[in-house]
Parts: sequence; C-alpha cells; structure tokens
Amino acid sequence: VEEITWVPQTYTEISGEEIIAMQADLKRMFADLPEVEIVSQSRPPFGFGFLGQSAQTVEDTQEHLLAEPLVVDEHYLSLVNQPLVEGDYFTATDVRDKRLLLIVNDVYAKRIAPNGSAIGKKVDVGTGVHTIIGVVKGVQMPAVDYIPMRAYFMPGTDNRMWFMLKLKPQKSLSRESVVSILKQVNTHLELVELSSMDDQRNQLLFTQYTTAITSAVLAIITFTLATIGLYGVLSYT
Repeated sequence: VEEITWVPQTYTEISGEEIIAMQADLKRMFADLPEVEIVSQSRPPFGFGFLGQSAQTVEDTQEHLLAEPLVVDEHYLSLVNQPLVEGDYFTATDVRDKRLLLIVNDVYAKRIAPNGSAIGKKVDVGTGVHTIIGVVKGVQMPAVDYIPMRAYFMPGTDNRMWFMLKLKPQKSLSRESVVSILKQVNTHLELVELSSMDDQRNQLLFTQYTTAITSAVLAIITFTLATIGLYGVLSYT
C-alpha cells in the first residue's frame, strides 16, 4: 500500500529568504531518505491546517467569491490522482519562479464560466491577481454533503508550509528520522504529533473520487511541528 506523509510546519520571525532556504533543505533531505519516493511541498487535502474560505474576486466580472484555498506544488494533484479536466497542472518552473497562477476545481470553474472555459480568467485572491491555468475534478471531503469551490495556489514565502511524502511500498517513516532532519535544518523545529491515518479511516467518507485515492489516504501519517521562536504551536490555533 502506498503511503503519503505530510509535515505541516509553522515559523515565526523568519525572513522570506530563510524560509525558502529551509524549504529547499527539507525537501532535499526528505527526498534523500531511502523510504521516500516523492516529496510534495503541499498542504494536505484534509485534517491539520485547513484554512476555511478566502475571499476572491473575478477580474472581468468583479464577482466576489468565497473558495477553499489549498497550497500545493507541481506534484500534489498527480500524487493524489486528482483528474485534470482542462488546462494544465503547475510545473516545477512555475513553482520555482512563484508565478501568479491558479488551478480551480470544476465547481469553481462552472461558477465563473457557466457557458464556457475558465482557463485564462484572472482572479484577485488577495495577494495578487492570479491567472487560471487548469481545472481539476472536485472532491467531496469527509462529513461534508457537497463539493465546495476550491482554488489551488503554489507555495509562497509566508510563515507556513507543509510537506507530503509518498513512501515506497512496504516502507514506513520513523519518528527518529524526521526529528533528525528537522534538527539538522533548524534546532528549534520540534515534532509534536505523530499519528496514523488508519485511526481516522472511518472519518474519510469521500463520496466522489474515492477509488482513485483510497490506497493513499488510508496510509497517511500526520506530523505537526512547533514554531520557531518564543511561541508554541498553540499560538496559531
């Protein structure tokens, strides 16, 4: 069974350049682990770190929307087998250059372009005007009876980031391995939670798109990290 591990992280009083350097170091060191097949710098699709909704404005119509934001890189959507309906996924170059691009789900696309294509439309997401380059199939989340509008952004240089690690078959990732990497990158990083998604299996009630991601979802392990500086993780809850 394939596995995905996510590592959400929170930083305080760290410059954008330092965050970028830590992101690169963590990504490289996780990728070097013999247990790891793919590293994705992405927010998990459910669970820890859910942001709720963000206000967005479609540029040509000035329509105001509320959509769920999800920070992902070029690997995420293919990693969780979320089908592309139209357009393109993010590329490694897009992520590296931090281009103002956006991928939306089909619910979002139909809302802003009911009789045509959403590709090329520009949306002000609060941090700049982003151009939609792709549309993916929407996913119904656990304990929700509808598919919300969702917008996918690339990682920025703010004070939060996440990783999802796809592990090789029959492999597991030890707490000691993760802690060792964190301490090598920054001694203030602390692993404060480690739990198996098997314990949450009954809560993962996807009513659409279940078959495509079941094998990955049921083997997810979650990690939560403390902050750097004087404030603990509870400062951000």
